[in-house]
Amino acid sequence: MSVFQELFTVPVSGAKNSIKILCTKTIPEKLISFHRTIFQKLTLQDYKILLLEDCDLEDLFMQLSITFLGQACIYALKDGDISSSDRKKFDSFLKEYSGPHTLYFFTNNPVYEKSELIIESIITKKLFQELALSSGYISLASTFIEKLFMLKSSYTFDESLSLLQYGHLLGARNEGFFSDWVARIISDDASLFILSKYFFSQQKSLLLKEWALLKNRYPDEFWVAFFSEQLWQAILYIQYTSIGKAAEAKRFAYRLPFSFFQNDWKRQSISRLVEAHTLLYEVDYGLKNGYATEGIEIFIHTYS
Repeated sequence: MSVFQELFTVPVSGAKNSIKILCTKTIPEKLISFHRTIFQKLTLQDYKILLLEDCDLEDLFMQLSITFLGQACIYALKDGDISSSDRKKFDSFLKEYSGPHTLYFFTNNPVYEKSELIIESIITKKLFQELALSSGYISLASTFIEKLFMLKSSYTFDESLSLLQYGHLLGARNEGFFSDWVARIISDDASLFILSKYFFSQQKSLLLKEWALLKNRYPDEFWVAFFSEQLWQAILYIQYTSIGKAAEAKRFAYRLPFSFFQNDWKRQSISRLVEAHTLLYEVDYGLKNGYATEGIEIFIHTYS
């Protein structure tokens, strides 16, 4: 069984292999959310995401050792920075763990590489085909894959996940995608993260330079949707973090830049974010009614 088959095969309840350790050089941003999306289509089991660095180990061990009314869950646990003593405790727990839940542990710690499943950071054509087959995108047009790998010999894991979903939606009608959109999608994903980073870190001069490069690539409606999602996730993150629920907070903020989790969330106030979100609502209303054509520019200059 390939790594991707191991990753996307729904575990049999009560099976002995209750834990799977997935090791990558860097944990792709979209991997865990994509994994959850696939599993939610295949099983009725609850899928829960936990961040190791936000967990109290004793509470975590207890949570993974009991069920509620006998209902087993699927847990995705993302590795993080913990003390060496906690790492020893955690590793001992992993070695002995036998359920009742199924645990997927995602890590980029090379300590785990020797005996566990290795996920390649760079996806070749062969790996892309395996990924498509294993994750349920069986009907993905072969011409789509051929065209993709005529452009490049490989893609990052995150790029591959985005391209899989576009290919599934487009089917054989993909000519316009390759002529107008594919290069933009591959390059812009990182650029949007950079734009968001400068927005939340309040680095106005850098933000405006990045904005000048990106603003004409998409219509105003896209920017309303993009910044609305960013603001809403930021609001939820701050709300949950402020009441000591940092692990749960990150579940709602998977599209925010890393810098937001590290320090930039402290620069924000919920009232200002809500105010900015309200302005975007007004811009959206204006665009739908034929005015507010400069609304996004006003938003950028006001809240950066």
